[in-house]
Amino acid sequence: MRLAIHVPVGEMLEQVTDYVGDQPRPDRIGRQFPANSGIIGKAFREKKVFVGRRVNDDYESYVSELIRDWNYTEARARRLDPGVMEGMAVPIKDTDRQRVEAVLFLDSTTRALFTPERQQIVVAAVEGIAICIGRQYT
Repeated sequence: MRLAIHVPVGEMLEQVTDYVGDQPRPDRIGRQFPANSGIIGKAFREKKVFVGRRVNDDYESYVSELIRDWNYTEARARRLDPGVMEGMAVPIKDTDRQRVEAVLFLDSTTRALFTPERQQIVVAAVEGIAICIGRQYT
């Protein structure tokens, strides 16, 4: 499993951390993703937690799945890690819970990692962190 944080920048979501749980690479921080596509975009727009599970093992079918189900362009779909089997996106909201300040993205090359129990743990941790940040910096 690996995770990263993305923040809104105009119509995009910018990756502001390298992936925790993976080898650091200088080209990841600052990458931008359209807020109208992908699981992080959906979590940002709808202000809810989402889990996505890869349906297809075949790479071309997987690319089609990303285009059809997650609103990716083909070029963007092909740039994603083909080994990822599922992902989770958790919006991090402001203290009034009205605005999404960031999105925590997690992914895994293992199927069925984000069980309902693990999802609850991740969400509880994010909510706790958001409260601490809100108290410290507002």
